[in-house]
Amino acid sequence: MLRAVSAIPRTRAKGSIAAFTFIEILVSLAILIIVVTTILHCHVAIIGAEERSRSIEDSRLLLSRIAGEAWMSTSMVETVGQGIEGWDVRFEPIASADGTNQVTWNRWTISPTNNPLIEADLYLKAPPKKDEAKGAGMKGLWDVIRPFRQQ
Repeated sequence: MLRAVSAIPRTRAKGSIAAFTFIEILVSLAILIIVVTTILHCHVAIIGAEERSRSIEDSRLLLSRIAGEAWMSTSMVETVGQGIEGWDVRFEPIASADGTNQVTWNRWTISPTNNPLIEADLYLKAPPKKDEAKGAGMKGLWDVIRPFRQQ
């Protein structure tokens, strides 16, 4: 029977106990740091996605509210949706392209104040004139709603 013989004898000092080397501890700490960093990154990404999802749902409700207020409003359309806490609401009338400067569409752009890079747009046809309003009903109320976009 052959036995492997080492040139350096393995001796243990009296009273020493078996333990990990310094290099083994450093490697295990590096692996632990990588795993913890990955888990924390995933957690932060999930929280951000939840906030964006909540903003999208809130924007749908807010756009419905603005559309209802615009349709039922007896005041100026430009003031609809103004003063809503936590949201930046901008109004823009869009004139027709035929050169008559008659407003044919109204546009509301909303974005959460805590994340102005996310926006949602609502386009509504301008309300008809009083003589054209007879029999118009709710036609054209929800003509175009552009979903949330991130710039």
